[in-house]
Amino acid sequence: MKTLFAACAAALICGLVQQASAQSDVGSPPVVTLEDAIARIVEAAPAIRASEESLRASHGSVLQARVRPNPVLTMEAENLGGSGAFNALDRAELTLGVGQQLERGGKRQARIGVAEAERDMAQLSAAITHRDVVYSAHQAYIEAMAAGAVLKNAEKRAETARTLDVAVRKRVESARDSAAARDRVAARALEAKADLDQAQYALTLAKRRLSSLWGTAEDDFEIDRNRFFEVTLLDEATLRDRLDNTPDIKLAEAAEDRASAAWALERANAKQDPTINLGVRQFQQSDDVAAIVSVSMPIAFFNTNRGNIERASAERRRSEWLARDIRMQFDRALETNMGTRQAAYADVQMFRDNIIPKAQNALNETRAGYSQGAFTYLEVLEAQQALHGFQAREISALKRFHIANANLDRLIARFDEPLSGEENF
Repeated sequence: MKTLFAACAAALICGLVQQASAQSDVGSPPVVTLEDAIARIVEAAPAIRASEESLRASHGSVLQARVRPNPVLTMEAENLGGSGAFNALDRAELTLGVGQQLERGGKRQARIGVAEAERDMAQLSAAITHRDVVYSAHQAYIEAMAAGAVLKNAEKRAETARTLDVAVRKRVESARDSAAARDRVAARALEAKADLDQAQYALTLAKRRLSSLWGTAEDDFEIDRNRFFEVTLLDEATLRDRLDNTPDIKLAEAAEDRASAAWALERANAKQDPTINLGVRQFQQSDDVAAIVSVSMPIAFFNTNRGNIERASAERRRSEWLARDIRMQFDRALETNMGTRQAAYADVQMFRDNIIPKAQNALNETRAGYSQGAFTYLEVLEAQQALHGFQAREISALKRFHIANANLDRLIARFDEPLSGEENF
């Protein structure tokens, strides 16, 4: 009986614990990580959907480029009416024929080459659009994380100011400090409370800006604040290796291929295409039939397509220079952001390992000495201001670090992935 009672009690307690846990989970807002935010924003981004349609359109251009010219059906009727012996239909001649234009100079293959190069460019442009959307999400999340860190710092400052306010009031009541000290510390506490309210508003606004990218503009969620304080360095050699695969550089190379294909097409267009006609002619007077064969070809007398060839040749050289310029821009951007990230990382480590711990110890000792009359409240305020200033500078360095990291992620397209429309072709 005792065993049964114990089992029932244990089951009841377990149920109550699970119910309380469930209620706690329901009451707490969900945490949206960086990966969650990126997935939501990518799913909702109209620009990505538009780029996928552009990619599908480019595949249609390739299909059309492979098509040969259509045959031409011709029908002619001669000697239908006239004067004298030709005023009747008995001398009419009816001809039915089919003509086919024959493309020379590799026009079809050159046309296909241009279309395929444009398809590759559309695919890379879509990848760039995807990457830019991810970059916008990353930036917005960094702003939200930084706002969360500022709020945390403001909460600490407000709590420290409130504690000092209480301590000073007690000393004033015991005539150990003046009323002016009480008012000054109270003003500092009110200032800290105002900063706390502003920090809370800034975080709410940052979360709404983030969620507006996935189309809701909500703020009833939490961000991964701990991630803001994590600083990891990706190997520089890995960054340089991945830079070769960035879609911007590949797009510039694809533009070179497209310009070369367009130049080959214009050279092929300089070749004149013959048209062969095969037909049958019926003579009404004798009811006889005869085969008709004819060949026609334009004479390249005035138009040799020379201007288009020169233009395509210049555009090909221009694309080569642009590709070289893009590569140089990305190399400079890589070096700049690696340097910015390294400097920010050094600042974070300096504040985290040396400056802030020492400032915290100084504040603790000053507060302890103030309670014993060894320090004035001004010295406590100065120690508090120094600590919170150093913490604010650490947050600024962390923000610079994460922004530089986001720029590097954009350069190497770290969050790149296949487009949903790509596998359909």
